[in-house]
Amino acid sequence: MPQERLYAKTLGFFEPALFHIHLAYDVKLDDWKNWPDQAIFTFFHEYIHFLQDITTTSGLYNIYVLDEFIKYDVNYIYSLPKGPFKVPLPVINSSDNVFNNILVRRKTRDGNNKLTASEKSTFAVTGRAISKEQIVKLNGQQVNLAKVTVPTNLGRPFILSGREIRESMADLGQKIAYRRELAQGIVNLRHPHYPYHVVEQLAGYYNSPLIQSEEFLFALCDFSLMYQHPAKVLVQFLEITEQNRQLTDYKTAIAFFRNYGQNVDGHGNPVAFEDIVKQMFKMALNGLQSKFKGIEHSSLRNWFTQIMAKAFAMRIKTPFFISDLVAKGNAKDNPDFNFMMSFLGSPLLTDDNNRYYFYNTTKEVLNARRLSRLKAAGNILYMLNGRDFECKLYDYCKATRGCVNEDCKKQPWTKAKRFCACPYGFLWMGWKLKDYYPVL
Repeated sequence: MPQERLYAKTLGFFEPALFHIHLAYDVKLDDWKNWPDQAIFTFFHEYIHFLQDITTTSGLYNIYVLDEFIKYDVNYIYSLPKGPFKVPLPVINSSDNVFNNILVRRKTRDGNNKLTASEKSTFAVTGRAISKEQIVKLNGQQVNLAKVTVPTNLGRPFILSGREIRESMADLGQKIAYRRELAQGIVNLRHPHYPYHVVEQLAGYYNSPLIQSEEFLFALCDFSLMYQHPAKVLVQFLEITEQNRQLTDYKTAIAFFRNYGQNVDGHGNPVAFEDIVKQMFKMALNGLQSKFKGIEHSSLRNWFTQIMAKAFAMRIKTPFFISDLVAKGNAKDNPDFNFMMSFLGSPLLTDDNNRYYFYNTTKEVLNARRLSRLKAAGNILYMLNGRDFECKLYDYCKATRGCVNEDCKKQPWTKAKRFCACPYGFLWMGWKLKDYYPVL
């Protein structure tokens, strides 16, 4: 699982499925309205990612797959003799569908485009996308993992995936909400062309009155993420927009898309649009709850259950709620964003001085340290897949408490003990992995 500290490293990042936003600023985390304008501007971008994560099919599917993946890894370790085990752990194609889900996620959500810093800055789409069907049989189901290629100035194949759509959407959201502030130079967009301008550039090759509307492109990205294969859907509906030039209002257009054609499952049976999203929400929430079961996780489990349920209810009741939010202007003066902060609160927030905080809008007695177990779980999965052993919570723990040493950074599983256990060690012990340790 790649940790998504990928693009705007100097500004901030959001880690999908881990409920974590990092802001590369020195700010008073518990007083967001008094942050510098550029810091709130960055937070607004990352908060859109948070909403994508817990209210779209693509985001919920990612949560589900990663939870299944870590469950598979832990069960695999149980089958080994106690002591050292080698990473990365193998993933076997079996009836539990973990291998298949990882494959689908990789093909549709995150792509595999590796660009240098120079290529990201000069990236340009040079033509229309081509979607080529790839029917794959996965445990008796026919799944179309269509390969969507986009011609660019890179001189090599470029695969469009959910990653570019997520980042393009968040960038568009900033532009819409902060038009006045951007024009006045109060805030500045510092994003390279890739991945933030991919959808805008691609849309320019489709002839429709709506293409010039940033609001339409934002809503189209959001709508595409409501499907498991966002890139395929986005291109399909760019083409439909071109063929239906009478569609000039973006909400009417998205409603038309929603009713266009028929959703089918892997067996070719019709499925209602709402049922797909509801099913994915249930799978994601059940996966998280099973990963953090037990009384020791009750406050954390109750927190994310309430937050996810409230956010998802908003999506079902008001499908355009994120579009409505960005239309209301800058985050500080935006009534919808202010409501969101009082209704949903925030995921774990960290800053450039390794402080952490979160806005808790539930009645659960939950501190930031307990909330960071979500990030620790992702760190464990990252390690089991052979990335590196270093704990990504080390700097935060070191800045806020004692009982931290070099073992925390290089061998965090050694903290699996009853006293002075860090979030990583607490999970390692709670998942009954105390007698196992990884080696390369």
